[in-house]
Amino acid sequence: MDKEKKKVKITVGLDAHPDSITAAIVVGDKPADAIVDKISDAVAINDMERWFKKSVPCDAVVVLEASGNSFDIFTRLSAIGYRTIVLDSVQVGKVSKSYCNTDKISAVRIAKTYLTGLSDEVWVPDPVTRERREVFSAYQQSVKDCTRHNNRIKSMLNSYTIRLKKQDRNLADEKVRNKIYASRDWSETQKALFEEAFDDLDRAADKRNRMRRIMAAEVLKESKMLQLMRIFGLNVIASYGLIAMIGEPGRFLNPKKLSAYFGLCPKIKQSGNVARLGGISKKGRREIRALLVQAAQTVLRYQSKSNPLYHWAWKVRFKKGHNIAVIAIARKIAVAVWYLLMGKPFKVKENTLTIRRKLIGLAKILGPQQIHSMGFGTYAIFVDHHLNLIELFACKGGHT
Repeated sequence: MDKEKKKVKITVGLDAHPDSITAAIVVGDKPADAIVDKISDAVAINDMERWFKKSVPCDAVVVLEASGNSFDIFTRLSAIGYRTIVLDSVQVGKVSKSYCNTDKISAVRIAKTYLTGLSDEVWVPDPVTRERREVFSAYQQSVKDCTRHNNRIKSMLNSYTIRLKKQDRNLADEKVRNKIYASRDWSETQKALFEEAFDDLDRAADKRNRMRRIMAAEVLKESKMLQLMRIFGLNVIASYGLIAMIGEPGRFLNPKKLSAYFGLCPKIKQSGNVARLGGISKKGRREIRALLVQAAQTVLRYQSKSNPLYHWAWKVRFKKGHNIAVIAIARKIAVAVWYLLMGKPFKVKENTLTIRRKLIGLAKILGPQQIHSMGFGTYAIFVDHHLNLIELFACKGGHT
């Protein structure tokens, strides 16, 4: 009886650009034995599906490097039946050849890197998660723009030896702007420059407020986001950002995996019989790590009998320093997030009064007009209704 021949593995390395792709069809199971069968360069992105159906077997594995358009290409190729994998761009980049790095070489390199098994696969978010990430990114950019325009105006004032008083540092206030105009005799050109700077600040602040309203409305719709406000230090923005970046919580097998995703786990250096713990890796989602650090700072600032982290954190602070205590709290908050999202009990819970304050802040972001359109006459009615929802979710173990 003849033995069945083992089917040869076909891998397609894809180097993608906004307007075109370069594809390398590689045949073989191991990088050393793999043979480049065909390379197609500068295939128009609009003809990608047609080219794949014509040139690539349906059982081939398509591999591409994580980039700005990799998720869209993943979705398009998956829709026509190809198994598509997105690889970590950092690990793929480590094996690049600096002396010659063309699109054709990159396509072959991506395919062979996948065959080595040394590069991690990137989780591809669903369309809803992708939208949430885009909203959160737009919000963060608007916050940076507001800070930049604020600093620009203050720099302009400093150049004319004008320093604002503490009570006059809100540059969005019309009274503060009038004080600036009245502080000296400005020329028409100088006034025009200030007006342009104030307009830039207003546009950035308006965008920031619009993104905050979008996030607040989404928090009300998504029960998991609303529940995250039960955890110490997490407000509306942090709850939205966490869900946007985590996506499917089940892809993290344990809370340590989630902490590592945020770069909060210490680095381990081991040689022989000696193993040492270093500082945190700072890899992964640094924007969420920053939010968790802010939440940790909040825990350290506010003492409460219902706050089990406060006294523990201050013991760590006196023993190992402020920075280590902050990171330790941030890691505990990340662990609590994992337990909550997985429907398991956790300890670091806010008291009812603090949750109520968070809901009042959420209501103010939405504004009275939107609150009334939702059928709530006052902020108090809105807060009581959603506080009852949070308690109901908590009684059900976090499941809706």
